[in-house]
Amino acid sequence: MTERHQSIFYAAGYAHALDKQVILLTKDEEDIPFDLKHYPHIVHGGRLTDLRAELERRACHLLDAAARGDAPLATPVEISVNDVALSPDVPRLVKANDQGRSGLWFDIEIRNQGGWRLRPASMQLGLITPGHYFEASADGPLYVENIPIDAGRRLFLSQEEHTILPGSWETTGFIAHTRQWSDARESEPFAIRVLTESGYFDFPFTVQWPVTSEPTSAESGGA
Repeated sequence: MTERHQSIFYAAGYAHALDKQVILLTKDEEDIPFDLKHYPHIVHGGRLTDLRAELERRACHLLDAAARGDAPLATPVEISVNDVALSPDVPRLVKANDQGRSGLWFDIEIRNQGGWRLRPASMQLGLITPGHYFEASADGPLYVENIPIDAGRRLFLSQEEHTILPGSWETTGFIAHTRQWSDARESEPFAIRVLTESGYFDFPFTVQWPVTSEPTSAESGGA
């Protein structure tokens, strides 16, 4: 995708129309066209050593998927959190929606920009949080499973199943709870995990907490 060559855009679209498995590369994420932002890209920044390692990893992954007869690995939907469009490869900055300093609200929009695929997209959604978030709930009464990923992260998986027609969208959300005060941290990594029949896809983002300052003596009632 680097430098937005029209012939490359055409070739990528043609390959997608034939259900080919495509690895998209770019030196600069700003060169990714809007209708391909929901596909995974290797953003290498001109660092060829990093590009080689990641290209080898993805090529092996796609070859293994083809050997198993799996569908092409492309993110089936576009995801926005608190009105910020996310990318599978580059973490976006999302403004904190702090509810009483004990939890966060995440308003999620799911879009199926099916285009050439013309197929419904079926999935479940999960919220990946830092490990100190002990509980999360989703829109509606459905159960949310709490799954430790590793020592520092948790996956809160909603049991709600979404089936979205091409060109349509749905809205949902999560509320994550912690006992830590937001003043103790400046930013934290999160992700929305989209689980489908052909695999799962993570959309990372960073929550930026508002900058606060210590109250002055006047604000705190004086010494």
